[in-house]
Amino acid sequence: MGESVKFRNPTPEQMSQERTIIYASIADSLIVTAQVTVGLTSGSLTMLGDSVRASFMLIVEYYSLWILRGIHRNRFHRYEFGIGKLEQFIVMIVGVMITLVGLWFLNTTVTRLFNTDVAPSPLGLAAAAIVNGINFMINLFALYAMLQNEEKNESDIYRAQVKSRSIKLINSLVLQITLTIAALATDPLIALVMDTAGAGFVSCFMTFNGVRMTARSVPQLLDTPLPSQKLEKIIETAKGACDLAVDIKAVRSRQSGRNDHVEIAVAMASHLSADQFRAQLIRISDAVKGGNGEIDLSIVVTEESPTT
Repeated sequence: MGESVKFRNPTPEQMSQERTIIYASIADSLIVTAQVTVGLTSGSLTMLGDSVRASFMLIVEYYSLWILRGIHRNRFHRYEFGIGKLEQFIVMIVGVMITLVGLWFLNTTVTRLFNTDVAPSPLGLAAAAIVNGINFMINLFALYAMLQNEEKNESDIYRAQVKSRSIKLINSLVLQITLTIAALATDPLIALVMDTAGAGFVSCFMTFNGVRMTARSVPQLLDTPLPSQKLEKIIETAKGACDLAVDIKAVRSRQSGRNDHVEIAVAMASHLSADQFRAQLIRISDAVKGGNGEIDLSIVVTEESPTT
């Protein structure tokens, strides 16, 4: 059979998911352009900082869309161990960039708080509040559309998009409050404080998410073993599925993208028949996969176990 047979056409539900993300990404691209323009012309640190955050998130958004389209069409079947490493490498790079920008912007925000000569104009703050209001509505409608297209067995990429959109909605809601108060304030000092508070929130938001993205991706890139509690549960499950003619000799694991990789080395007694041998392997596999989430499991036979 030719390799092209492995490609497939996406289902109507998958096409609907893709269209939802495409429309949301286009809207995000337009609003980021507006945020940069208003942020630079109005002097609003809140708007400028959120435009930087949104720009980095757009990178992840378009990359996730590319991955999702590839998954729906089975384009990555050549990667026999999955594309987890590729995904995590991009996540790490973006996470480091977001962290550095967040820290730099936090320093800029603190410095700006003690410099009242650079307070943003009331008209500029009003424009920033309007642009952010449009962004809030985009996030609200996009999240609603994504939730409408959810499926029971949808991909992790799509679930991540839904989670990301939820975070964007919360972020834009908080900024809408600070920007609206700043725009309506008659005292320039109050306007400056509220704009700076919004910028501080964006800075902390970027730094927190950047550190979290980096912390989650690095262990998977370095093939770090599973957390001890999770690994112990897998070992207990495997041992519970074994009979007296089977011994668990060793268990190896590594984190790699969406699926955890686990290798279990077993020793079986020589008196087992081929059918008993296969049944035992299936029993161990079903037990481990059934109670421990998404696992890429391998079972290898190392040696004969002593006859009991």
